[in-house]
Amino acid sequence: MDGSLRLWSSKGEIIKNIFQFDTMIMCIDWNDSMQLGAVGLVDGSVYLFSLDDQKVELFTTHRENIFGVEFIDDSTLVTAGGVDVKIWNIENKEQIALIVSSHGDPVGVAVVGEYLLIAHENGTLTTWTIDDHMLVDTLRGHEGIVWNVKRLDDHRASSVGKDGDIRWWKIGQPPLKEIIVESGLPAADLVFADEDQVAIVSHVSSNLQVTNVSIGNSRVIPTPSYQKLTVVDAIFGSNLVITGDLSGTIRTWDIASNTAGGSIGTLDSEIVSLTISNDEKFVAAGSLDGTVGVWNIQTSQRIFSLTIEGSLILDVDFSLNNPLLFVSASEEELAAFNFHTGKQIWSTEVMRTDVFVVDVVPLSNHIVTATSRGLIQLRDAKTGGVLKTAQSKGGGLRDLSVSPNGKRLFLTTRDGAVHVWDIQNLTKIVSLPVTQELDGIAISPDGKRVLVSSGSPVIYIIDSASRGDRIKDRQHD
Repeated sequence: MDGSLRLWSSKGEIIKNIFQFDTMIMCIDWNDSMQLGAVGLVDGSVYLFSLDDQKVELFTTHRENIFGVEFIDDSTLVTAGGVDVKIWNIENKEQIALIVSSHGDPVGVAVVGEYLLIAHENGTLTTWTIDDHMLVDTLRGHEGIVWNVKRLDDHRASSVGKDGDIRWWKIGQPPLKEIIVESGLPAADLVFADEDQVAIVSHVSSNLQVTNVSIGNSRVIPTPSYQKLTVVDAIFGSNLVITGDLSGTIRTWDIASNTAGGSIGTLDSEIVSLTISNDEKFVAAGSLDGTVGVWNIQTSQRIFSLTIEGSLILDVDFSLNNPLLFVSASEEELAAFNFHTGKQIWSTEVMRTDVFVVDVVPLSNHIVTATSRGLIQLRDAKTGGVLKTAQSKGGGLRDLSVSPNGKRLFLTTRDGAVHVWDIQNLTKIVSLPVTQELDGIAISPDGKRVLVSSGSPVIYIIDSASRGDRIKDRQHD
């Protein structure tokens, strides 16, 4: 902090004092083949130095303090300071490129293979091509400023954030950003079957589409039924997918063998909601005519039946620990039932509107509900009591999903945006514009990817943790 530039031995002993600056040194890099070093100072200055003659020379200046200096090769240096990142020809001190990002001031840089990795004060990292200085990818995962980034090898880097996380990243071209529904029409429902595979159904098709979101390959699994599929859920990692269709049939699928299985059970009309229990033993479904059923997946035995006259079932969801089943119906009714005994545990009316989605908050005794008018409520799962209420503004609310860690709420709206909320406070953190009217949403069980369906055959992929394949992260205690 006193501005001293020193050469140290591996034993922690001072070999020589190279130079004494008048202000703090913020960063340093060394090019071994050139025997040349670079330092960035808090006053915005960048100096080059050599060890043989201890020569120190002013190279360039930024308007504000320097957070990063890095040799790209023997002829090129990158400096990060103030609001921008600059790339220089070392020999003639000519600026080659200027990089300005919308993610905030740069606070660190690293050269990783063919890419330049930049850390930003808002917690994101961006990657840029070194040859033509184009933005390649945006990496998300840190909550708050990133303190430092370092190259691990030509394909990987690490970052340290104020949030206490140390994260490892795979640097390269970004993953797939879109999926096309094979039927040519919008998706009716979608779900992650494992970390890479997504099951997709369309109202106009009786076949199940399975897409690998890492490489973009899709396949269609045929069914002997001509009934169009409406909803889908999956037991993560088991290759078992369960669907509902227009006829009221609930069917299993084996996506490993690409085969449609038999019927688990039926309701008397179109299946409009479907969910699998947290212990993976039961499936619940709700229909257009107001009936609800719960079946044992292994035996196909129906263990719960419910009919709400004059209503359609908007959503069903199991509690994290059996035996509660939450049921939302039209006519402004929301209720919880013990599906083993059939007993109603609680019921509440939602004034002037319907609850069209219910989602359980992991690692808590809470549920989140949303109405067609954008009213979002955090409720006690055991009593149905309202704990917090918020209003979604903007375009009409279409769907809602809770992140696997129970901290974030993802909403889709007709105005073409994905909104990320903090669950504890029910406050919006950020809105991510996509393109057009959005509909359904699915989050991978590891929380890294978010899929949103739209009013077209396009399904958009948002990597909520890292656009680029994060390969490892650790919590620093």
